[in-house]
Amino acid sequence: IKTILEGYNRENQKRFDQIDQRFESIDQRFEGIDQKFKSIDQRFDEVGRHIEVLGEDLNHKIGLVIERQDIFEDRMDSFEDRLDILGNKLESQGDMIGLVNMNLGIVKNDVESIKSSLRRKIDLDDFESLERRVKTLELKTN
Repeated sequence: IKTILEGYNRENQKRFDQIDQRFESIDQRFEGIDQKFKSIDQRFDEVGRHIEVLGEDLNHKIGLVIERQDIFEDRMDSFEDRLDILGNKLESQGDMIGLVNMNLGIVKNDVESIKSSLRRKIDLDDFESLERRVKTLELKTN
């Protein structure tokens, strides 16, 4: 019995050794997988830090864009105010031009009236000539 038991023990020991080898092989595979997971975790951490830095940079740049947008809007408001002022000035200039045109019409009428009255009056050269003639006639008659 002893020999039979020893044979079983050896056989069982061989089987256990084979099972142990298989478990060691599986453990090595798991250790390899664990190493890969650790590497992946490190990469995720690096990517996470990189994304965080990119996010901060993006937030900063968005802040700059918003700031510039605010400046642009302020400038546009200023331009709109200036355009409103210029529009009001243009309207008042139009009113003034209307008054000038009306006054110019009056001046034209006055000039036409003066021209026609001047045509009826004697010319200065004619007047001087007549004056000389009158003096000459007075001298002759005296």
